[in-house]
Amino acid sequence: MSTPDRQRRRAAERGGIAGLRRYSRLFALALGALGVAELALFAGQRAVQRWQDHSRDVGTIARDAFAAALDRNGTALAHPAGLPPLAELDSARLDSALDSLALLTADNRPQRARVRDIAAAVAAWNAGIAESRSGTPGDRERVADLFMPVRTRFAQFLTAEDVLYEQRRFNNLLLGLAALAAMLVPGGLLAGIVVAGGRRFAAQADQLAEQQDQLEDQAAELEHQVQELEAANASLTEVADAERRAREQAETEMRERRRSAAMLEAAMTSAPIGMSIVDRDLRYVQVNDTIARITGLPPAAHVGRGMRDLNPDLDPAVEAEMRRVLATDEPSTNYELARREGATGRTLHLLLNFYPVRTSAGETIGLGIAVVDTTEQRELLQQFHHAQKLEAVGRLAAGIAHDFNNLLTVIRSYCDLALLEMAGDAPGRAEIQEIRSAGERAAALSRQMLSFSRKQAVIPRPLAVGEALRDMESMLQRVTGRGVHLEMRLDSPLGIAHIDPTQLEQVVMNLVINAVDAMPRGGRVEIEAGNTLVDENDARRLPGISPGAYVVVAVRDTGTGIDEETLSRIFDPFFTTKPKDKGTGLGLSTVYGIVHDAGGAVRVESRVGEGSTFCVYLPAEPAEGASLRRVPLARGDSGMARAGETVLVVEDEDALRAMLVRALRARGFTVLEGAHGGEALRVALEHQGRIDAVLSDVHMPGMDGRTLVDRLRVERPGLRVLFMSGSSGNERGEPVATAHSAFIPKPFAIDDLAIALRRVLDTPGPG
Repeated sequence: MSTPDRQRRRAAERGGIAGLRRYSRLFALALGALGVAELALFAGQRAVQRWQDHSRDVGTIARDAFAAALDRNGTALAHPAGLPPLAELDSARLDSALDSLALLTADNRPQRARVRDIAAAVAAWNAGIAESRSGTPGDRERVADLFMPVRTRFAQFLTAEDVLYEQRRFNNLLLGLAALAAMLVPGGLLAGIVVAGGRRFAAQADQLAEQQDQLEDQAAELEHQVQELEAANASLTEVADAERRAREQAETEMRERRRSAAMLEAAMTSAPIGMSIVDRDLRYVQVNDTIARITGLPPAAHVGRGMRDLNPDLDPAVEAEMRRVLATDEPSTNYELARREGATGRTLHLLLNFYPVRTSAGETIGLGIAVVDTTEQRELLQQFHHAQKLEAVGRLAAGIAHDFNNLLTVIRSYCDLALLEMAGDAPGRAEIQEIRSAGERAAALSRQMLSFSRKQAVIPRPLAVGEALRDMESMLQRVTGRGVHLEMRLDSPLGIAHIDPTQLEQVVMNLVINAVDAMPRGGRVEIEAGNTLVDENDARRLPGISPGAYVVVAVRDTGTGIDEETLSRIFDPFFTTKPKDKGTGLGLSTVYGIVHDAGGAVRVESRVGEGSTFCVYLPAEPAEGASLRRVPLARGDSGMARAGETVLVVEDEDALRAMLVRALRARGFTVLEGAHGGEALRVALEHQGRIDAVLSDVHMPGMDGRTLVDRLRVERPGLRVLFMSGSSGNERGEPVATAHSAFIPKPFAIDDLAIALRRVLDTPGPG
């Protein structure tokens, strides 16, 4: 070989060696880099493997905790005697698992947050179990609702951990593949390494395929678990919906029960009758306001206390009746009881009804008591009976007074005629005057009877009570006499009452006369009058009046007083304690009738030996402006006839008719007469001349005075009429005077009749 060839060979050898060395260095560097990369990948794979193992451990503990929670919830809801205490539930397993999860997830913020959410849901669930001990459907539903967040948090946590675990497994696989790829780089240099790498790659591929299969199996299992969870969630949703509907129905029923209970309580509280419930030991359970008003104690003061404790004077018969109802379960109705009020001394009349109070199972647990206060009804019934007696006696009095007034008119009129024809010193004149005076006293008695029977003609009008009482003072002074001192004290101004002035005089006069009669040895009579306001409480004590403004006229004496028995009958007609020749028994009955007709009331206070006080309450209005006073009528002329005046006299009492004819003819009238309506109508139709006026009785057999006048005015439209009657009204007690007729009550004096007739004749007639 030539030198250049050797040189070229050596140079080639050196170049090959240098290249080998260069490639060796490169291989060494590649091998070193591969080793470093392999070490790095191995370290990363080990770290990923640790996280993969950590995720598996976390998932295992989480599933164990979830299983413990499910077991614990099933134990709580399946407990037969209601929700058990927390101490009786297996909490150690769940708490230990939660503590382990907290430690394992301390370095992972999302995991740590999810563990805290699970712990918070478990704490709320525990609190619900601790608060809900009754075991009612509402409590079980509430605990079940509180467990739903626990179930949801666990499901979310397990799903997240499974996903994280698979990610870490996949990352571990990727790192293995990366290491394999790194080892294949120098595979062209080391066939063994390539073969080994191929085998390793194949093994890893098989492992990867196996892991892929396992991953697919786990994914299928996870999907199956998700489906099971979804099915369980759907089942829980259905259960929750059913429980929600049951809860809503229970709440609706509870609201209805509460509303019904509230309505029943309101009805019992506001019932106008007394209602109470007592237990079997007769202790109050509930009372309403009406019972409280009867007993005088607030409703709360009754509850829990025995009837005997609140009513020491409870009638033993009432208690025995209540215990009989409890023993027999048979109600007792209309049990009457009289009870005296301690404050006022008023006797309350109560109607009691007892009935057993039973449960839905039929057990008698107490007694219901219904109390009806019949005091006012009894008082009204007494007033009704009293009014019936007054009405019956009034009708009798009206009938007697009518005939009596006819006779008195005859007596007084003939006395007047006789006195007119006798000289002042004629024998018998004094006797005739005594007869006339007795007739006047009888006429006063007749007026009392008519006033009592409400048949007297009265004209209620606005009347200043103070002025009317002052006008009466001088007359009352004469009535009281020397031994009795009269004192009058009147508020100024007094209200205005709507009453006939004559009736007010009659009321005060009767009361003063009774006061004087009660002081046979003299004394003092006080008349006081003032304005007052009657409220509802006062109105209940004064039956017959309503709350409002009143004038009170009180007549007080220092006489002998009135005992209780007499007080109970004091307003009865014809009842009197006076001797027969001094009292008629109509005075106070008349007062009672007048005052009640005026819308007022009379109150009596008296004790034996301490005098009496009669208080008359009259509805009134406040006085405004000038006082209204009664002005007496002027007599005018003497009532003589004028030329050609003709009067038709109609009276069924023969003696009275004869006297009227004689008296009117004496005064210059042409007089036609009729004994009744039919005869008077015939006389008037047959008379050819004029008839200026008709003087007719109101009540006559057959045709009455009003019918007669109506028929006469058909033929004589301008006819003027003067009615007369002993009862001062028509058959219904109504006055018959109108715009074209006048009225004069019997008995009357001849002069009064003549004056009244004169006024009628001077008044323009109808038509």
